[in-house]
Amino acid sequence: MTTAAQIFNVLDYGLIGDGVADDTVAIQNTINAAEANQNGINPGGCVYCPPSLKPLVTGNLLISKPISAEFLSFITYSPTTGTCLTIGAAGWQQYHDLHFVGFVQSSGNTAMPSSVNSSGATAVQVNNFVFSRLRIDLIQGFTNQGIYFDGLGDVFSPQVIQHNRIELGQIVNNGIGVNCQSTSPATSSVEANNFHITNSYQNFFDMVCDPQGGSSATTSNYFLFDAMDNANQADGGQGIEMNGSYNRIDIIYSGCNVWFGSVSSYNTLNLYNTAATNSTYTAGGTGNVYNQI
Repeated sequence: MTTAAQIFNVLDYGLIGDGVADDTVAIQNTINAAEANQNGINPGGCVYCPPSLKPLVTGNLLISKPISAEFLSFITYSPTTGTCLTIGAAGWQQYHDLHFVGFVQSSGNTAMPSSVNSSGATAVQVNNFVFSRLRIDLIQGFTNQGIYFDGLGDVFSPQVIQHNRIELGQIVNNGIGVNCQSTSPATSSVEANNFHITNSYQNFFDMVCDPQGGSSATTSNYFLFDAMDNANQADGGQGIEMNGSYNRIDIIYSGCNVWFGSVSSYNTLNLYNTAATNSTYTAGGTGNVYNQI
């Protein structure tokens, strides 16, 4: 006996995809239907969106249970605040397999921003995510953050983001391209993940790991950047602001500053090829290693 694949097409749940109609409810209903098939450790169904549509989102989407997704059309997010997609509710969220071709903020940045609007919009926030895969091919124009890995819970409400493969394509024109924040490796942290970022470009900060003077608990991750250049250093931005510990960062082509803060420790930075100008390393912290290869 064969069973039909549990694929949930957004068109079957009312998505219009013309770039004018609000598709928020249709996408969320598709996600909910896929989540209803989640059983024990087995993930739920697959949310599918065909290519060449123009989904418009005006509210906040939530993936609260492990599912898979093949979302092959760019999502346009129109609000000036809020988060387009949040992944992971309370608890140990494992075995997601999510692919989105991209998120664009229509009311956001159209060029390299001069600051981070902390009250602005974020494309994706990840709360609890373990032994999973997330692939996003484009995140563009979000005034606050492109993607935020939130490990700021506590012992009573942990936010665990560990042992994942994160594949990000073009991260461009965002306030912060990639933001990783942690409280403690023992309770809530961004820890032991594999990040592959194809190109982080013209963000105010390309990547931030923990705030200055913070926990230094974003730890033991591997970050591979194929290219990272043109962060807004002129106005105080950085390519990378690293305050975590025991991370390895490989940058194949670098054209901006990597800054290690005073609480950072035992990180390794390898730069393989640098632009003629605007590629620097600012040393700080304890036991960090810098290699120009």
